[in-house]
Amino acid sequence: MTILSHIEKEKQQFLENCIQCGLCAEACPILPYTDISKIDPADVQARVFDFVENGVPNQEAYIKAFACMECFKCTTDICPQDLNPMLVNELIKGDYISKGLADKAYGDAMQTDSVHRVLASVQVSASDYRRITEPSIKKRTRYVFFPGCNVYFQPEKILLALDIMDAIGDERLVAICHYCGQSFAAEEQRFGFSVINYIQLVAEAMGIEREDKFKRYTLWGNLDRIVKDADAYILESPFDKARIVEVVQAVFTPRLVRRSNRREVVNESFIR
Repeated sequence: MTILSHIEKEKQQFLENCIQCGLCAEACPILPYTDISKIDPADVQARVFDFVENGVPNQEAYIKAFACMECFKCTTDICPQDLNPMLVNELIKGDYISKGLADKAYGDAMQTDSVHRVLASVQVSASDYRRITEPSIKKRTRYVFFPGCNVYFQPEKILLALDIMDAIGDERLVAICHYCGQSFAAEEQRFGFSVINYIQLVAEAMGIEREDKFKRYTLWGNLDRIVKDADAYILESPFDKARIVEVVQAVFTPRLVRRSNRREVVNESFIR
């Protein structure tokens, strides 16, 4: 079965079984902080169904899908039809992105001018940037390193993984998406705890060190300070400074919005 046929199968299963009750939308912990918070959950789900069935864009389907934090709450015995609402969100996001309908903040890391790559270019040297963006020679291996969908936001994670692989002499490291950890790291100053990614702990134990600059920039939330700190890398970056500033501002400065205005934070900071 190909990926495309699997996606089509999942869509058909949703269309044949969803009763548009809205229980998944009602259980979602993030929708109350979005622009569709006042809409009845059943009506939200009806619009989701309409998009999957007809492919016509609508605000409800878009926000429900792209606001998803993948907390898995809607997958735990919520749906009376035993469907996976989170998977449906992924199908919707895939449709929006593949058709060019998603906001520019949401994109494909494989695109040469993607937000992911622009941010990576200001966190590492030009040689390290080429190391993580240029394809390596294909070869057979027993293990696959899967860094996750947004790991270009934090290029040191890829580089640490490659360093560890080099150190142990075999491709043995398997990892998952590290980006979600930054959602917790952003709260460090407010709650007084420290968030450390496990791959960094492994690397440190092996004497390998690379700074998590994405985390630092997230905590700073200051455009001028970030640009100044990344100045040396900006000079080496394949992207022009205007584009870099645009991306840095879009990704990091929304963190400054006070948490008391939760809706504004949600609407501005879901850069995924």
